[in-house]
Amino acid sequence: MVNRKNRRWIGVTVYGLVLLESLLRLVFPVPEILNFDRGTYSLAVTAGALEPRSSRANARIRWISDPDGVDITHRLSLYGFRDHNWRPKPVNGPRIAIVGDSMVEGFMAGASDTIPAAFEAELDRDRGGEVLNMGVGAAGLREYSMLVRDSVPLFRPDHLILVLYPNDLIAPFELGPGWQEGAVEPEVSRWWIPRFYYLVRGLARGRPIAPRWRGEPASFVAAVPDPRNPWSDGRRASEMEQYVRPDIAEAMRMGRFNAFVANHYARMRETLQKPAELGEYLTSVRDYVAGYSCRLWVVYLPTLLQVWDGYLPHQLEFSEGSGESLLDERYQAQARSLEATTRELSLPLGVRQICEMRWLGAAVTQCVGSGVWSSRTSRIGR
Repeated sequence: MVNRKNRRWIGVTVYGLVLLESLLRLVFPVPEILNFDRGTYSLAVTAGALEPRSSRANARIRWISDPDGVDITHRLSLYGFRDHNWRPKPVNGPRIAIVGDSMVEGFMAGASDTIPAAFEAELDRDRGGEVLNMGVGAAGLREYSMLVRDSVPLFRPDHLILVLYPNDLIAPFELGPGWQEGAVEPEVSRWWIPRFYYLVRGLARGRPIAPRWRGEPASFVAAVPDPRNPWSDGRRASEMEQYVRPDIAEAMRMGRFNAFVANHYARMRETLQKPAELGEYLTSVRDYVAGYSCRLWVVYLPTLLQVWDGYLPHQLEFSEGSGESLLDERYQAQARSLEATTRELSLPLGVRQICEMRWLGAAVTQCVGSGVWSSRTSRIGR
């Protein structure tokens, strides 16, 4: 028989364990799917605490652009995306996943101004629905395919919108025949399992549980001499110094302006004249998502240089080139070839209604039924 003293110790022990478990759950939240994380699809670009392929759960990303006077930080979810914590089971109404790079994630845009947020706001309010922001800054076609491979079976969207930017299409990319293999086998967390168990298991597997508060935000672009900054390479730095304005070059070295846009105008001038070779890629992705009753859409998001010459003077401050306008039809070859490919594959291109997407509060691009965005269907400023 348990005496009064033993009952007291048992009560204190139980109380202490409950308090410890409550504290661990507060400090170390876990998602429903333990082994799905944005870090798997992130390139080695970010600095600070966000090392390549590490967990992005609960992280904060800081984007600084001194020439624009912008310093903005956004917070990521338990899965490492700029969104709420998604549930594996869809909500009532359609579920739409939008995959893309920093344009979708919404760098330098407020939480309600990102493409997915604006799209969700335009959904039929009576029908409801949910839009998933699967934007990953600096990602490309390879990372998109990996993200689609893993996320579609887990979150079962009804529609997948693949947002392509011209720099995604600089070089041809082919999916291997077994690209669908290796998809995430979900490890589902259980509410009744002590949080201490997940903490120990995460450490043992090299995937520690991220705390709710992760300290200082991580700059997206590292500063020199970090090798992830292209200005850390002496040879490349010498080349870029020939055409990047000195104060902008210094901001790039410090990680206070996007170092990867150096020579953007020259690259786009060459790239936009080449047709996009995406037939096999889009066919594979379309067929894969169709196996999960999901429909693929494609959106082509043009560069600012394709919609207004007013951006040219600024672009030439960190790029070489003659300053020739990119509004000419020959610089729409990439967009036109993508339009032809999607038509051949019976894929919807763009959004079927007129919509407006704001970026940086400066550029408003209209997307019409044809889905190809050009200078004739755009206007600037608001």
